[in-house]
Amino acid sequence: MHWLIKGVVVTISLVVIWFASQWGIANVYYFTVYNKLTAWEKQSSELTLEQLDELGNAVDGMLSYHPDHPHYLVTAAKWQEWYAFYYYGEDELANPYLEQALAYYQQSAALRPSWPETWINMISIKVRLDAFDSELQEYMQQATTMGPYNEHVNLGIAKIFLYNWRKFNAEMAALGLTHVERTLQSNNVFELYNYAKLTGRQGLLCQLIDVKQFELSAELPCAG
Repeated sequence: MHWLIKGVVVTISLVVIWFASQWGIANVYYFTVYNKLTAWEKQSSELTLEQLDELGNAVDGMLSYHPDHPHYLVTAAKWQEWYAFYYYGEDELANPYLEQALAYYQQSAALRPSWPETWINMISIKVRLDAFDSELQEYMQQATTMGPYNEHVNLGIAKIFLYNWRKFNAEMAALGLTHVERTLQSNNVFELYNYAKLTGRQGLLCQLIDVKQFELSAELPCAG
């Protein structure tokens, strides 16, 4: 009996060590990808296709150990988005990468539906693909449900609504207005106003504030 118990303990210990090693290797790949993506966010002017392709080896390694890890899938999606950035202005080349990024985000959302940032990332890609459809509406509803007062959700949808409001159906417009209102009542009020001014939507925003009588967290030039 003593040897049996000892054998079980040894077996369990080996299994634990094996799983720990798998996580450790996967994390090495993950941080390789994460550090590259972070560096590109700070300096993207010299980004090359070769760098993107080379990073794919680390992405493949990361997912080979844990293909169902929600955050790894989000990281892989961001890698694909950088391809789209590289091909900015060339939709025929960029869009397949956006579609692959969306697929990664969809897998992540299925595994971790309560994470609001994933939904807003999916919304952003749908808009970049000019896909104002029922799927986009579903993503907007999910983002609103999972992150009703999440600043990334509020500000992200508010900006998208202001710029693309003519493409929204009634249900999507109602969601968009909800997030405009919440952003105006948050610390991001000036960021939304400056975005509207930069994109030629200042008049629309000011009109909404006047007509809807939105409360503001700070006074804006058009709301006096």
